[in-house]
Amino acid sequence: MIKKLKGGNDLYVTDDEKYLVCSNTRNSVYVHDLNTFKTVFQTKTVSNVAYYAISPDGKTLAAKNTSGEIALINMETGEEILRNKMKKSEGYPLTFTRDGKYVLDFDWGGRTMLLGFDNTCKVLDDTLREEMGESVGYLQYDRFENTVYKLVVGGYVSLDTAYISPAGKNIRYKKLCTLIDRFPDRVIGLSICREKIYYITHERDFMVVCDKEFKELERIPLPPVVKDRQNYFQRAWVSPEEKYVCFKMAEPYTLIYDLKTMELVKALKYDFACDFTMIENDTRFILGTWEGAYVGRIEDLKSE
Repeated sequence: MIKKLKGGNDLYVTDDEKYLVCSNTRNSVYVHDLNTFKTVFQTKTVSNVAYYAISPDGKTLAAKNTSGEIALINMETGEEILRNKMKKSEGYPLTFTRDGKYVLDFDWGGRTMLLGFDNTCKVLDDTLREEMGESVGYLQYDRFENTVYKLVVGGYVSLDTAYISPAGKNIRYKKLCTLIDRFPDRVIGLSICREKIYYITHERDFMVVCDKEFKELERIPLPPVVKDRQNYFQRAWVSPEEKYVCFKMAEPYTLIYDLKTMELVKALKYDFACDFTMIENDTRFILGTWEGAYVGRIEDLKSE
């Protein structure tokens, strides 16, 4: 049975897989219990909310809008703790440091930042490199390894990584490699899973499998329906435990495949898929759409 929950769009699942956070992209954020499907918390916050996260102790919600402004909300009282415009730049998904003392934030300006509960913004790294004709392609957090990947684009792609210290006060990027192939943009997506990393080639004919140092391990041919440009493939998400892959196609179809066999599990017909993930060892899926968030079991899809 597939359950529809309020919100949708970008999905945030707590590390214990107990709660799902999603929004309606205006200013409402919903927190759902993934066992009971009940909405345990909801609030109105910054306008045009895009990303959100819950602190490790489950007491604070962070919400970020498309202008980079972040609000912290006390989930016990519903009161707003603070609001900070940060560096007034659009950005990427945010998270909390593991000690729960800071929000770890990334923006399109290439900045890696911390927001403290005293409402201070600290820039840990700010390397645009515009003087060299380079810019940060994007930043992405690896929640399994507590590291950040930074892609710097300028005729080639330089890939850096950094470890976030437990205290959340230090960061140092190191260069991993230079990719010769044109790296796909974020619309196509980069999946950082528990053991490996996946991305789609620029030509959209292979899925590249890498280790956590971005060393290529293999290339998986994409299904013909995905490679066919008339089908307008837009993005791919690999599940955290690397058992399934979800392809966002031309509306209204979203395709879920078995990653090992590349056999189709199900073609889902929902309005504009925005995000996808799986929980409970890749047995339950969550699909974020403009209509809402859909939660179900993969076995139910196979039996339909």
